[in-house]
Amino acid sequence: MHIYFSSPFVCDSAVLDILATRLTLCARLNTFIAGDADTGSGSRVSEQEFVQFIRNCPNMKLMSLDSHTQLGKDALLAIVESCPKLEALRITGHDRGDHRALAALATACESNPDLAKNLRDLNLTDQHISHDNERAIKKLQKVCLRLLRFFSWHP
Repeated sequence: MHIYFSSPFVCDSAVLDILATRLTLCARLNTFIAGDADTGSGSRVSEQEFVQFIRNCPNMKLMSLDSHTQLGKDALLAIVESCPKLEALRITGHDRGDHRALAALATACESNPDLAKNLRDLNLTDQHISHDNERAIKKLQKVCLRLLRFFSWHP
C-alpha cells in the first residue's frame, strides 16, 4: 500500500497521529511520500509524532520525506529499527541531523547487523558536513557494506 501526500493536502503531526492509530493500515504500508520543498510542509511534522507513526510500519520499503526539518536522531533510529524491509530513505531538510545522528545510526547498525539490512539508498539532503560528520559517514559506510548509495550534502 502506498500513501502520497501532495499539495494542497499536507501531512502534519495531526495526520500522523491519526495514521499511527490505524495499525492495520500502517502494517500494510510499503511506500510513504510526504512533504513539499516548495511549501516547507514537512516542517509541520514533529519528531515525536513521526516516531509513533513509523513504529507501526514494519513493511515500509520506500520513504521520501521532503522538508522534514524536525526529524533528528530519534526518527532516524526509529526508521531503521522499525522498518526491516526498508530499501530507500530520502529526507530533505535534514539540517537537525548532525554527526550524532549519523554516528548513532552507524553504532546501531554495527551492534545489530540486521538493522537496515535491506537499505541500499540513503539520501539525507541539507546535512551539514563537518569533520565529525565525515567520520560518522565513513563509519556508517563501513558497517553498512550493503549501502550502495549514500548522499549527504549541504548547499
